[in-house]
Amino acid sequence: MVGEVPETPAEVRERIGRGGSRATPDEVDAAKSHLVSTAAQKLRYLSGDNNGELFFADQIQLVEGVDQMMKLLLPLSKHELHRDPRSSEHEPSAYDFELAGSVLDGVIDEFETIVLATIYCNGWKIGWLRSFLMLILGSYTRCSDLHLKAVKGGPETDMEIRTIEELMWLLGFTVVEDEDGAIWRHYNDVYHRTDWSWTIDRPNAHKFTVWLNQSDTVEKVSQDFVAWSFRPARENVFAPNLKRIAVVSCPLFGPDDNGGFTKPIHDELNHRLVKALEVFAATCKRVGFVCSSHWQKNHCRPQPVIVASPGELACAPNDDRLCRMCGAYVPP
Repeated sequence: MVGEVPETPAEVRERIGRGGSRATPDEVDAAKSHLVSTAAQKLRYLSGDNNGELFFADQIQLVEGVDQMMKLLLPLSKHELHRDPRSSEHEPSAYDFELAGSVLDGVIDEFETIVLATIYCNGWKIGWLRSFLMLILGSYTRCSDLHLKAVKGGPETDMEIRTIEELMWLLGFTVVEDEDGAIWRHYNDVYHRTDWSWTIDRPNAHKFTVWLNQSDTVEKVSQDFVAWSFRPARENVFAPNLKRIAVVSCPLFGPDDNGGFTKPIHDELNHRLVKALEVFAATCKRVGFVCSSHWQKNHCRPQPVIVASPGELACAPNDDRLCRMCGAYVPP
């Protein structure tokens, strides 16, 4: 049976996707007791056999159970931040090669995925939902930067992304805005991906910023971009300002060369991400920290290209090899 017509993309954007916008304190407070139920009312399939139907239509009682759990855990600001005692001892040197390498090793060691091994259980989406919410809660206390990776699939992965959109709004995050506008369903035609970004204030710490990148296909996941975006930065050395990565949405299988549907998309995505991180980790142990705050404005080198020789990077460095803004070394 065909359900109600979902909101149009323009309607959703106007409601929760405008740059610099966020839910009001009253909206966030009202959603504490029924977070997922509130979001679920807006979550209707956008295509496929269930077009127009509610995403969680068959899991109402389980959704209410998640609501009860989240009622005890919200708002995010009630949680004490984890503060590494070393964070107040000294500011890391830009030339501390060993520490830079260990920082990226930590990213690799804590690289997560919440994509389930099977979706043949009807309640799989509740397990995914709990995992996503725990990822946000756990990262809030330890990280200032959380990078979420995804690959577009069919109707189910579309709804995972829609769920994230609604939950981030109700959790009180602000839609990040840059010179090009809101980073919300912003399509990057260079890397063939769609980007989102949200941020939320934390007491006596950097803001907690969440980045979501959904690539059109697994082949479009740029290892160059992954390596550069996870460069170790001096402000991300200690909790509560760590940087972490997680895969949050990806089809398990995709079309193969023989006309079947057996290509392991999820495995390929994880392989590409880990490989990019391992390559850059080796480089960091040679070059130390690189400026993280100003690279997009070209004060530091532009995004690198991973070349044939493992651990080597080709780039166009600054003339004096130092970032003019932060003094970090820019390797040749």
